[in-house]
Amino acid sequence: RSVTHPISTIFDGSNYITWAQSMSSYLKGQKLWRVVTGDITQPKQQNDEADDKFASRLEDWDSKNHTIITWFRNTSSSSIGLQFGRFDTAKAVWDFLAQRYTTADLAHQYQLLGVLHGIKQQTGQSIDAFLSEMHYIWDQIAPSEPAWKCTDDAEQFTIYRDRKRLIQFLMALNDKFE
Repeated sequence: RSVTHPISTIFDGSNYITWAQSMSSYLKGQKLWRVVTGDITQPKQQNDEADDKFASRLEDWDSKNHTIITWFRNTSSSSIGLQFGRFDTAKAVWDFLAQRYTTADLAHQYQLLGVLHGIKQQTGQSIDAFLSEMHYIWDQIAPSEPAWKCTDDAEQFTIYRDRKRLIQFLMALNDKFE
């Protein structure tokens, strides 16, 4: 892995969740995630701040911001990366990608649930590899799940969802685990 390609996943439009998980993890490890979330924004010059000190702070932020945008571009297909030119911040690019490629509509949910219904552990496939495959699908379904404001409701839903996922997993295991 090189600095220009910090993660091995290349975002092609169909693997947003995998790419976003890898990229956010990498950025957190580099202490740059807060630039993407917008917690660290472009600095503004303080009233008593010398021009050269401000210029240095601005240059540091700009360097981090454009390094992240370059990483986004270098780990995306060219057709996706070409869209980044209209954005000035890593946060704007990240928000654009999340909004464009996080699909929670009924058709997408139908497709994913169909895949989940038909999935079966392959002969010779480890349980760990199979579980990872199922988690990938569950992660794509998650954005269509309700957001709970009440903590009790959220906890009850999480318990329900986890039980349902366990049943789906057990039903899809190879028959030798019957």
